[in-house]
Amino acid sequence: MAGWLLVVLCGVTGLYCLVLRHRCPGAGSEAVMGLGMAAMGLPASVFTPPAWWWAGYAAVFGAEAARSAWALRGGGARGRHAHHLIGSLAMVYMALPTGAAAQAEPGTHGAHGAGGVPLLTGALLAYYAVWTLRAGARLVPAPALPTTLPAATALAAPTPARPPAMPTAPSVPAAAPLAPPPSPAAAGVAACRVAMAAAMLVMLAGGHAVPGAR
Repeated sequence: MAGWLLVVLCGVTGLYCLVLRHRCPGAGSEAVMGLGMAAMGLPASVFTPPAWWWAGYAAVFGAEAARSAWALRGGGARGRHAHHLIGSLAMVYMALPTGAAAQAEPGTHGAHGAGGVPLLTGALLAYYAVWTLRAGARLVPAPALPTTLPAATALAAPTPARPPAMPTAPSVPAAAPLAPPPSPAAAGVAACRVAMAAAMLVMLAGGHAVPGAR
């Protein structure tokens, strides 16, 4: 049941981002990630791909990693590009056949830790755990601060004495205006990004891999 919940979560997230690909920057890349994770999480009893299927994953997400690395050169949303680069490389890492696990029975989900690099797997687990907590906290709206005092407080406050005239101080530049809140589409894609990061954390911890790759 937990595996099917992971498939549904990633599939719905990928389809949602696919719908928003023309309205929000980066939504198309998140759609590729979500749908790829959903396909990777399918039980082997439902879908048994050919033995070369892992090469398709490596090609698709290798291209996504290269595109994200190139986007980092141009500035802009560097954090988003760097996160997508790490996610694409993680998908390639989970797709590649490694060591003795590559000789496992085709059509089975082998534990990634049996053939992967434990240090690299641990580093990815730590990254996604920290990133999910930090990004999830940013999705919680901050409480609004009151802009005016209550009437009772305003009446009770004593009237201050008029200060003596002081020399005119140089004008202070006005504070920069606050950044506008993100659009609903951008907020939705950000929430999907957090959901997929949590799903990636589960997949890395549970040893999900492309069927037949390990």
